Amino acid sequence: MYTTFLRTLGLAILALGALVGPSGAQVGKTYRTLEARIQQADIVVRGDIADLKRTVLVPRMGKRDNTIWPDGIVEYRITVTRQETLKGAPPAKLVLVRETSDYDTRFDAWQKAHTSFLWFVGHSEGAVTAAWETLRLGPPVPNESSYVSDAPPLFAMDFSVLRDPTTILSRARAFAARKQNGEQVQQFMISHGIAERCSPSGDANSVVVPVNPALEAVARTLIAHPERSLSKEEEAARNPALLEELRLLGIGALRHFPSASNAKLLKTEAQKAPTETERTQATEILQNWHL
Repeated sequence: MYTTFLRTLGLAILALGALVGPSGAQVGKTYRTLEARIQQADIVVRGDIADLKRTVLVPRMGKRDNTIWPDGIVEYRITVTRQETLKGAPPAKLVLVRETSDYDTRFDAWQKAHTSFLWFVGHSEGAVTAAWETLRLGPPVPNESSYVSDAPPLFAMDFSVLRDPTTILSRARAFAARKQNGEQVQQFMISHGIAERCSPSGDANSVVVPVNPALEAVARTLIAHPERSLSKEEEAARNPALLEELRLLGIGALRHFPSASNAKLLKTEAQKAPTETERTQATEILQNWHL
């Protein structure tokens, strides 16, 4: 799953080229939480770019597979300095490959700036892997201005918004230290109100969270104390619609964890939740559990 996702991501990056922000109508946006990225990766390391090799595969206006590429195609081979290993057993020399536009010089600028990243790496049979993604932790470089680079803010699995690299690293370390349960994830549809808390949204939006034991505790907290996923400013605003949606997300996440204690919690929600939508969803999950 992870390798397939990253290959699709790489092709999208290459095809989009110098896309700057939204152009025309958007179909939708999927936000992948920090924890989902960790769960679906084989290796997670923190580090910067130690070495870089740039090779022109197709010159500007050149052809590949009978297709003209106005921006050309270059291949980067990126050697990562491993400052910290959060998950997995990376090789002694971690080399990643990425194809992009000939105009794209972000990697060169990041190397010169010693920009720090979290690298999420998929399985690779050889010494070089193309199945990877990264999250920039350092400040942006000017070369990013015409490209979409993955950087904070991003969602955590409790639907709070992470902005500070120190907090992101703390959360990443804590989650990576937990026992992980394969690559299973759940994709939640979210409103514009939830999505815009993180970054500009699309017409339809969703958040991908990992399904593992940590999600059960998150779900119970969202139901009982949704305000804990809000910033101080959001909590002060006391938006009932936002709190309702967070409780609904908690109820939806709890469906993966049938138990007597969770059934008791959902029965309380089915009887006393402040909105009919919450009561209905809690009742449907209880009926499906057959406890």
